[in-house]
Amino acid sequence: TDIATSYNNIACVYESQNKYDEALEYYNKALDIDINKLGKDHTNVADSYNNIAVVYSLQNKYDEALEYYNKSLDIYINKLGKDHTDVAGSYNNIAIVYKSQNKYDEALEYYNKSLDIRINKLGKDHTNVAQSYNNIAIVYQAQNKYDEALEYYNKALDIRINKLGKDHTNVANSYYNIGALYYNQSKYKEALECYNKSYNIWKDKLGDDHQDTKDAIRMIQGCKNQLDE
Repeated sequence: TDIATSYNNIACVYESQNKYDEALEYYNKALDIDINKLGKDHTNVADSYNNIAVVYSLQNKYDEALEYYNKSLDIYINKLGKDHTDVAGSYNNIAIVYKSQNKYDEALEYYNKSLDIRINKLGKDHTNVAQSYNNIAIVYQAQNKYDEALEYYNKALDIRINKLGKDHTNVANSYYNIGALYYNQSKYKEALECYNKSYNIWKDKLGDDHQDTKDAIRMIQGCKNQLDE
């Protein structure tokens, strides 16, 4: 299994370099060893299936990604129980694929499955719960269900402020998302207020040259242009 770990680490490097074919080659080498040494229903095998699914997702090979995410999910449920946080992670990953395919109803179904487990196992004010709320909001926004999206963005924001502090970069991310929601609704004054909040945090935490800060500046200018018309 030490060799499997080494293959896994090599695959991670290839993945970070966007060399996905090489990453898959080494993830599969790790998978083969884990299956032979640990058995096909071991959690390490589930981890390998998950890693392979991530690469397929990055390649926009969504059917293959779902196949491997579901293999991973089945093992996690059987070995860890259906309410384990790793099962919640699998549901979240599957939801991301469905969202990428614009299958919004399926995405919401799996995001909510993930959310329920996270609330029950981690508590309703955990940052992973905030992530779930944020993910659900993104889907509602894609469906043009702006009231529902705003409700869930604000749920995520409240947790992040309470758990991470009002100047955390994740809080800035929430403000930015809410700003984008208002911008889509042509509520430029409200959008500008949110983009300014995100900008001030990112400028302080990441600096002027960071892409997030630059994105906030661009959207602030976009709001000002709209308000000047």
